Amino acid sequence: SKCERIQRPVRRPEKKVLNAAYKLIKYKLEGPQSKIRIQQPAEKVFVLLQSVIGRNEFQDFQLRQETNEMLDVAYRVISAVEEYSIQGSGHGQVAAEAISLRRSLYLRIWNENDGVLSQISGVTSEMSAKLKVIDVCTFADVMNVSNEDIARACNMPESFGNSLRVTVGTILQSTLRLSAYTKEKDSGGGMELVVKITRRDDRSVASCDSDNKNTYHFIVHTDRPGGLLTFGEEIANEAEVTLQCPDTFGRMYIRLIGNLVGLDELVTVDGNARIEKSSFSLSPTVAKSTKKGKKQSQLSSQPVSSKKRHFYSHGSSVSNVNDMRLHKRVKIQKEQKKKNTESIEMIDCEPEEQEKDLVSSKTTSSKSNNRKSVTPSPHPPSFRSNAGMNNNSQVIEQSFDGRDNTMTPLRDPPSASRSE
Repeated sequence: SKCERIQRPVRRPEKKVLNAAYKLIKYKLEGPQSKIRIQQPAEKVFVLLQSVIGRNEFQDFQLRQETNEMLDVAYRVISAVEEYSIQGSGHGQVAAEAISLRRSLYLRIWNENDGVLSQISGVTSEMSAKLKVIDVCTFADVMNVSNEDIARACNMPESFGNSLRVTVGTILQSTLRLSAYTKEKDSGGGMELVVKITRRDDRSVASCDSDNKNTYHFIVHTDRPGGLLTFGEEIANEAEVTLQCPDTFGRMYIRLIGNLVGLDELVTVDGNARIEKSSFSLSPTVAKSTKKGKKQSQLSSQPVSSKKRHFYSHGSSVSNVNDMRLHKRVKIQKEQKKKNTESIEMIDCEPEEQEKDLVSSKTTSSKSNNRKSVTPSPHPPSFRSNAGMNNNSQVIEQSFDGRDNTMTPLRDPPSASRSE
């Protein structure tokens, strides 16, 4: 993904789609996963190529077109790495990694755990997942299950199970296996490596077509740089190879890389020196975030006390503070009703004053229950003075005359006239 010839710029409308596709791919970028956002061209290539292997399709036409262009360039780059490691540097592990990655891009599958049966034409990834439920994961598992079980698991007719078993049978008949050992040379000093390539199934493969036979890449290399001993292509038959071992090596690797995922063979032979592990790998590793979050680090740094602290342990030191804990709505309504009933008190007074107190208490309770109540604002001072003068100047008293029962207005009191 860091090759500049494969990279494409990240456009703004693509970021949301790329971030969603990043959650579906198998291998992740390094760092805390919650903070990773696809913003760089190398990260875009990282997501798109893994989406191809994971069989995740995009609806955007431009993304699909760029993905096809990336695949073409990726095939050529990987083929160049493979050719250089075989003929130039002689690094066997680099050659093996390049061959495996090119096969994964072509077949759209990472390894055996991702469903090897989806490589067969007519078997979808959904069918492979359904067969995995009944413990059918490899080619050999298919031959241990009946046709009815396969058809029932895939919701297909019984003929589908029969055809699948026949196809898997032809694959297993042309499968090869490895065996290797070391021995001393007959003349002179040194050691020799003897590798035998035999057929896994002893039955005859004469009935198999040449197109359906499995082919392999044969690689023998040590753990040292430039330790490639031999390389072969399109190996399909039994063979025996004798190689001269180097003077010092830690471990020797004998590989058969098949044209289908799930048919690879690996045999190791220990040498006479310390084993050196190479850090080179074309397939990304699973990211592990070692950084802790702020909250987690703060919690881990604080010592844990053995004493339990009660909620009301410091209640005596605080006064006039309401309980801020959340309660249910039903409890709150009940408590409000209790407070409203307790706020009304019976006082011995005249009936008119008692009725006024009851009316005033009801109005205050209704205003308190109403959330949208508005308190009236006081009158301006000019209005208050005018109102007071009018009230003092015009005082009307009503009296009843015993003779004609008519109301007669009285004159202003002398005090008011003197004040005026």
